[in-house]
Amino acid sequence: MVDAIRMVEDSLLNKLSALEQMGATSEQVDATFDKLMSNEVFDGQRWASFKDYAYDMEQLNQEIDNQVESFQNARNSAIEHTKALSGTSVSMNDVAEAELALNNATQANIEGLIRMDSQTLSGLQNAIDTAKAKMDNLAQSAKNTADSLEANLARIKGDDTKAREIEQTKKLTALEEKLNQARQRGNTEEIKELERALNLQKQINSEENKRAKESKHKQRSTPNRPITQTTPSSNNSNNINSNNSIDIDVNSLADVIDDNMIKTLKNQGAKELMNSLMQEMKRRAS
Repeated sequence: MVDAIRMVEDSLLNKLSALEQMGATSEQVDATFDKLMSNEVFDGQRWASFKDYAYDMEQLNQEIDNQVESFQNARNSAIEHTKALSGTSVSMNDVAEAELALNNATQANIEGLIRMDSQTLSGLQNAIDTAKAKMDNLAQSAKNTADSLEANLARIKGDDTKAREIEQTKKLTALEEKLNQARQRGNTEEIKELERALNLQKQINSEENKRAKESKHKQRSTPNRPITQTTPSSNNSNNINSNNSIDIDVNSLADVIDDNMIKTLKNQGAKELMNSLMQEMKRRAS
């Protein structure tokens, strides 16, 4: 019976020691084994016999088996999702599943003492951050494309205000992003110059809006000029005579007026002009 109990204890210790291959330290293994055995001491009171003690050890052994299996599954899942996120085609669903795997790996433990190794956790966290950054870049690229098309459409429709607003926002956003990156790097001189650039861009935007508003106001306040008729010069072949009748160069008109125009003018009552034009055109055709 004693030998059987020792075999169970050795099996338990071997299971815990195997966790060192998963990142557990020898100190964690020893502390976990001591914690488990602290309540499993045969004192003649809790157990009536070695048989009862052996039974409890078997139960404890099974419980540790379950914990180890769960721990191993959480670690394997973390490693698999880390590899998956390094692929070329990553979806938001992949990122969501990886975050769940990271949470499970972070919570995984054996008796609260053996926890997931930092390399596995940090590797998955970095993979998630990289995947999210790619998603953000793709989303921003798509937004920039849509904004550019919207600005072009606004220009075509003559809506300069909308087009100008889109372009101004785009420039400010680009500068703000560069400024944030500079602040993360802690580059003091770069931060100073980008802050100045951002302030200048805001002033430029304000001045553009001001001038556009003034130009629009000026156009509204300027009355339309009346259309004036130019008096033909004396050298023009089409002159107005003293009887207010018009002398028309029939030869020139025949060069530019076709049959449809003749019918139109004839319907308007210009009989004499039409007759002259028709005679000239017949003469040319003969």
